[in-house]
Amino acid sequence: MAKMLLTGISSPNLLVIPTMPRFLALITIAIAVVCSNHASAVDSQASDHTALLSFKSCVWGNLSDWGSPKMCNWSGVTCDSRGRVIYLLLSNSNLTGVISPAIGNLSALRRLDLQSNQLSGIIPPELGMLSQLEELNLNINLLNGLIPEALGLLKSIAYLSMYGNNLTGSIPEAVVCNCSSLTHINLRTNSLTGEIPFSARCRLPYLKKIILYENRLVGIIPSSISNFTSLDWVLLQSNFLGGELPSQMFNTMPSLKYLYLSNNNFSSDAGNTNLEPFLASLVNCTSLEELGVESNSIGGKIPPMIGNLSTNLTKIYLYDNKITGQIPTGVAGLSNLQIYLNLSNNLLEGPLPLEFGNMDKIQALDLSANKLSGAIPAQIKGCAGVEYVNLSRNFLQGTLPSSIGALPSSLHVLDVSFNRLTGMIPQSLQASPVLWFANFSYNNFTSEVSSEGAFANLTGDSFLGNPGLCGSILRMVSCRGKHGHLLYIAIIVVVTIAAGLLAMVCIVDHDLMNSRLRLTPPSIQLSHFRIGPDNAVGQKEGEHPRISYRELVDATDGFSEVNSIGKGGYGHVYRGVLHGGTEIAVKVLHQDQVGGEHDVDAVVERSLPRDPPSVLPFGPPEREMEAIVVTELLELGVACSQLAPSMRPAMDDVAHEIACLRDGTWRKYRATDLKAIDQIKSNKH
Repeated sequence: MAKMLLTGISSPNLLVIPTMPRFLALITIAIAVVCSNHASAVDSQASDHTALLSFKSCVWGNLSDWGSPKMCNWSGVTCDSRGRVIYLLLSNSNLTGVISPAIGNLSALRRLDLQSNQLSGIIPPELGMLSQLEELNLNINLLNGLIPEALGLLKSIAYLSMYGNNLTGSIPEAVVCNCSSLTHINLRTNSLTGEIPFSARCRLPYLKKIILYENRLVGIIPSSISNFTSLDWVLLQSNFLGGELPSQMFNTMPSLKYLYLSNNNFSSDAGNTNLEPFLASLVNCTSLEELGVESNSIGGKIPPMIGNLSTNLTKIYLYDNKITGQIPTGVAGLSNLQIYLNLSNNLLEGPLPLEFGNMDKIQALDLSANKLSGAIPAQIKGCAGVEYVNLSRNFLQGTLPSSIGALPSSLHVLDVSFNRLTGMIPQSLQASPVLWFANFSYNNFTSEVSSEGAFANLTGDSFLGNPGLCGSILRMVSCRGKHGHLLYIAIIVVVTIAAGLLAMVCIVDHDLMNSRLRLTPPSIQLSHFRIGPDNAVGQKEGEHPRISYRELVDATDGFSEVNSIGKGGYGHVYRGVLHGGTEIAVKVLHQDQVGGEHDVDAVVERSLPRDPPSVLPFGPPEREMEAIVVTELLELGVACSQLAPSMRPAMDDVAHEIACLRDGTWRKYRATDLKAIDQIKSNKH
């Protein structure tokens, strides 16, 4: 019988059967491969086990079950089907200590999340060995030192976030340019310096979020960012960036939603006189929801084309700049603006546009501290959803329109203080079920004000500087007392005039008797007297200087301990010197006191959008509040900005406080609430 050796034949009709020796050889090789893979897997598992134990040996925290036989069941550890560690998720585990370099031996690791612990020390460069890593989250720890350039070896990394640490130095270009899979970069709230390192060679086609705010970055915004056309978040506020606002950078980003360049040193085009090129570049950003460029000293006028911006826009922050001119009627094009229009603390002038009435979706409108004039238009009733209106510190005239009473179902806060308004305060405001704060002070309102309805929550502080007002509001001049005071003055005036006339008659009669040749009495010159005492209350207080958070940081060298002059149960007090030489004392409240009932002189907000932003009624995304008590030492006194001037320390106290400060001592004022100062305690520091 012929041998059936057909292995060299390639006919499709023939069954190829290897010879027995060759078949056994193939089986042997297959078994060897399986055994080798198994041994390799066992070795890799052992390596992972050792790396985890090394990590545990460097930290303390909630890892009590680490040490049982099966590491894949340990807290925060997830393994794949081969028993390799692919996830290490230990956020909020109360971990202290340092990150062990051995963690770089977890060669199959895809996610490393150590957020919200108290880990300190440096970021180990060995993390760059994790070639499979897709997510690195080291947020909110106590890490310090430099960002390792070895992280640029993480070719698979998509999510890189290390915010809320004490990292210093520059951002390595290799980290942000070599990792071409990046979608998310968040390095905010550190102490990083240098320029933003996006060079022309950077190609990040998937990058969606750049979050670098609250650092010390300098320079301009790199033009290469215009190549990252998938961006939807660009948050660069609170740095030291400068140059002209980019006019050719964002027009290729239709997905851009959040753009914040606030609290930097940017200027507008043409020598800080033209805002239009920058705003025009945002017209193509059809998804834009929030725009913040406040606190940059930006100049120029608001162009009419501002109404052409995204119909999805909910918040615009242009406050604390040097914007001039009138508010254009084109602002009515922002009729879909749903949250906040803030143009406060600029140099805007002219009347309020009637078109504001078309913004029926807006919830907050702040035009305070400008030079606006004219009347408050009756069309303001068209802002049917507005909850917050601040028109204070302008030159507005006329009456407060009764149409504002059409807003009682939504209006929570109304501030028209420090204007030139006259007439009566609309009684319809008292009927509001939701109004909880109003300020009418330092105008020329007249009439009696009752403490009924919504005004029951107000005090006399809301009506200061209106000599024509009286009523039953707490700490407000009583109408009965006021009428009695006027009657008393009238009586004194009548008696004085009568006595004067009687004296005149006596003098004339005496002269006639002594000399009948004198036919006319001597001329009598009457001096001009004001009726009643001078009304000091009616005079406007000098506006307190606007001090930004950046100025406070500069003045105190970053709240350095060298400048600390006291501390107590409510916070720390620092000495500082503003640009120009003015000395200030800054009290930084402990976080648990923020928003409490303790009296503060001023509150400075730091715009800190978190990840992701949420919609708040009166601020940019996820504002964190830091209360800062600011008392400016002037040559003749202390300018406080607490609500009631009557609560302020007397001038002799002020003089003593300045002397104490110069002598190296410090007295702290503390109030238990906003209504009264209980006591003044002396305390040397």
